[in-house]
Amino acid sequence: DFELGDGAPSRRAAISLDALRPAPPPPPSDFEKQLREAAAGVAVELSEAGGWWPVKLVGPGEEGDGGSASSSDGALFTVKQDEAGEATSVPLARLRPGWQWKNSRWAGKWTTKVKTAKQIEREAAFDALKSALPLGATVEVRQRDESLLGAHYAGAIAEHKYP
Repeated sequence: DFELGDGAPSRRAAISLDALRPAPPPPPSDFEKQLREAAAGVAVELSEAGGWWPVKLVGPGEEGDGGSASSSDGALFTVKQDEAGEATSVPLARLRPGWQWKNSRWAGKWTTKVKTAKQIEREAAFDALKSALPLGATVEVRQRDESLLGAHYAGAIAEHKYP
């Protein structure tokens, strides 16, 4: 069962899994600021006719530029469906980030980078290594050059670089 959000009763249909995705997270708290600073052409989605449609950001909008929105509806932004489409101004409330559902998670400009368990584990190991061998610590370095293979020479930690 699913609802289209148009007030009609729920419907029942067989839907292919590749046509489904979970509902996206809410826009970030600074979404309006990000939109104002975003370059033209950034992907966003527009709420229209009960669905979310992919559009491209043109820039901040103004009253009277082809849209039906007014500044009393909140901040306005101009969007276009495609290059040949007509630009229209819409209120912020009708826009959301143009996320993409990839590899079982949300991706795109608007998402916070999610670290994998392996990345978190590697970063923790690197932090532990930096604690055990702080800058300036005296160490011995095992040589790998063929003529010095197996020998250890004195050294000091000059820099930590994450691999």
